[in-house]
Amino acid sequence: MGTFSIEHIINLAYIWLFLVPVIPTILLVLIKPSRFNRFGPKPKPLNTQERLFTGFINFFNFKSRASRGELFLFMCLSSAMLRVILNLIGIDSLPRLDVFWLVLVIPSLSAIIRRLHDINRSGWWALLIIFGPLSLIFLLMQPSQKTSIDLNSVIES
Repeated sequence: MGTFSIEHIINLAYIWLFLVPVIPTILLVLIKPSRFNRFGPKPKPLNTQERLFTGFINFFNFKSRASRGELFLFMCLSSAMLRVILNLIGIDSLPRLDVFWLVLVIPSLSAIIRRLHDINRSGWWALLIIFGPLSLIFLLMQPSQKTSIDLNSVIES
């Protein structure tokens, strides 16, 4: 048997860097969501202040929908909060950072999953952050899907 050389490691790195992100992109193209959204009604319009804090208000809400503005303003706020916390506690207090990371990662994951629901994708698509983060960002920037039509109201009119 051969030894594990530096060339093998470089080849594995090339596979990881170039081939693994291609797979989620192919999945995005091949797997189309259904025509109408199956994850509930469209989110109500929010003002900027409500959008900023909706991620913390819906901390464990993984079932509803979130608009693009709600997700991106919440991500900006959570990034700014993490930056301020890092500056306040300093680099010497890194073990305390785990607590703050846990406080921010659950609402961020919830907001990402609700945004995926808004574009009629399952929350499992959030796993793209592991393999193809650029594919996930592309997916999160898509416009909202239409809500299903109530056929009873169409028949009655």
